[in-house]
Amino acid sequence: MGVAMESVSEMNSQQLIDTARALVAGDKGLLAMDESNPTCNKRFAKLGIPQTEETRRAYRELIVTTPGLGECISGAILYDETIRQQTTDGTPFAKAITNAGIIPGIKVDTGAKDMAGHPGEKITEGLDGLRDRLADYSQMGARFAKWRAVIAVDNSIPSRSCIEANAQALARYAALCQEAGLVPVVEPEVLMDGGHTLERCREVTEEVLRTVFNQLYAQRVMLEGVILKPNMVLSGLTCPKQATVDEVADATVKCLLRAVPAAVPGIAFLSGGQSSELASARLNAMNVRFKSRLPWALAFSFARAIQQPALEIWLGQDANMKAAQQALLHRAKCNRAARRGEYNAEMEMDGRGSAPRGGSSAQGSVTTQWKPDMRQKFVIGNWKMYTTAAEARRLAKAVVDGMGIEDSITVAVCPPFPYLALVGEILNGSHVALRAQNLYPEKEGAFTGEVSPTMVLDLGCKYVILGHSERRHKLGESDTFINQKVLVALGAGLDVILCVGETLDQRKADQTETVLDRQLIQGLAGLPADTLPRLSIAYEPVWAIGSLGHHATPQQVQEAHAVIRRRFGQMFGERSAQALAIQYGGSVTPENAAALFSRPGVDGVLIGGDSLNADQFLAIVRVGISAPQTEGGSA
Repeated sequence: MGVAMESVSEMNSQQLIDTARALVAGDKGLLAMDESNPTCNKRFAKLGIPQTEETRRAYRELIVTTPGLGECISGAILYDETIRQQTTDGTPFAKAITNAGIIPGIKVDTGAKDMAGHPGEKITEGLDGLRDRLADYSQMGARFAKWRAVIAVDNSIPSRSCIEANAQALARYAALCQEAGLVPVVEPEVLMDGGHTLERCREVTEEVLRTVFNQLYAQRVMLEGVILKPNMVLSGLTCPKQATVDEVADATVKCLLRAVPAAVPGIAFLSGGQSSELASARLNAMNVRFKSRLPWALAFSFARAIQQPALEIWLGQDANMKAAQQALLHRAKCNRAARRGEYNAEMEMDGRGSAPRGGSSAQGSVTTQWKPDMRQKFVIGNWKMYTTAAEARRLAKAVVDGMGIEDSITVAVCPPFPYLALVGEILNGSHVALRAQNLYPEKEGAFTGEVSPTMVLDLGCKYVILGHSERRHKLGESDTFINQKVLVALGAGLDVILCVGETLDQRKADQTETVLDRQLIQGLAGLPADTLPRLSIAYEPVWAIGSLGHHATPQQVQEAHAVIRRRFGQMFGERSAQALAIQYGGSVTPENAAALFSRPGVDGVLIGGDSLNADQFLAIVRVGISAPQTEGGSA
């Protein structure tokens, strides 16, 4: 690195090294609050927050004045508008941050633009005039800067030209930063969007990082004065096989060891759209498994993964400011714990207890809504894509007529969407509830053929099935996409049944517990505590559904339910786990229903084929009625 050192010898190279080390010292990390005005306005609009300069200033003041934030955050990345703004008492934000023990930084690129001749690829711009802008930012108090390159992944991209062009721009930016006395945060982001596998992400990420460091060396950048801000190695958002937390940790660290020189003092991961909890869990796994063997610190540089819970509480209202700051500090503390390898799900419950999302409008607490001494029993009929309108009408009427006034068990049917209104009219006033089979995680928009939560509610339906194995394995829905559905559905006021389950190959490979853990952790990421009473889980092993020729024994069902309840307890607390209703869905018939209901921890059944026959369905309901109610303390 002698050539690079010589290029910054006229500047204070030791100051660059000291600043870079300080950014990853003390198990702290970076807070990215550098969203452009359009991006910030878009996030405000989704929550009904006014999109004005003053509202953006007020929100950023909320962040920079959060008490105790400097205990977990070493540096804050600002946007051009933000570094020029002041708190209500007239203190420039950069000074307010410095007073809190946090190093001010600044985003200096001007955004990713379409790359000429390369459809679907982007090149980040902003080098023109950068030398002068860096000098100005330095005068305003900035001590480091950030530049983001974005690399999309598909079957035919990224191209070599795109990787090289972005790597060269990153390197030229970094050299100009060090010339100006600012530490460059180098951010080459391989995007999560797409259906690519974990291995494909690793392959692309390694190629990108190798190219970036080759360019940094060519531009005589001193690596000891650089912070790398990469993506974690992840499965694409729509990839059917989503990697577990440990698989992400392994793939990411192995990739970094192959591509990142030991001279770099620290790696601060971007969150890239991960949920807050998953980003923390993955960083934690890396530090638990590898921290003592790595040449550089593994830290965080998160934006939404720290800010989003606070933003959802604040909603532009001064009355919510304190609760929002508590949520922000909680997420910062979670990520500092992840750097230490000490993060766990119980920390999430601690944070939710004091700051429920939605401020004072939250629907209540677990304490007031749940009665964990007894769990409700369920019999749910999923009609899937069967019945005509006339058949649906006859079937619904037969079920209602056969039910009577029995209310010791929750009974519901899930007809195809076109018949929800028709069936709902027949069920009205009965003891049979109406449920939907699916929804799309947007309130409205140009999503041809999809069904929104608003539409489902408008038809009188208050319940929805999400994550069904047929949607996972036939339609390619990922855990991340299902998580979006769960959060949106619960947020809209719907009750949710989340389906989880393993394939036959996964069971034969003794991966049942691993698969269920992954589906629960990723499917329930970011779940507000006050929505837990409206959630139930359905265990539906893929290999036991329909006419595949395999059947789960009651013992196998009981064991899987115990795994689910144990993991749920680790995520949300033991009391929450004992209150959780877990149903079984896998070729349930009148003949095996009694054996299933007799097992501790089996609180109900989700029925497919036999729900299309009123006599068969009602026979299963009668078994459920006669079965003893499950105690909350059971397995």
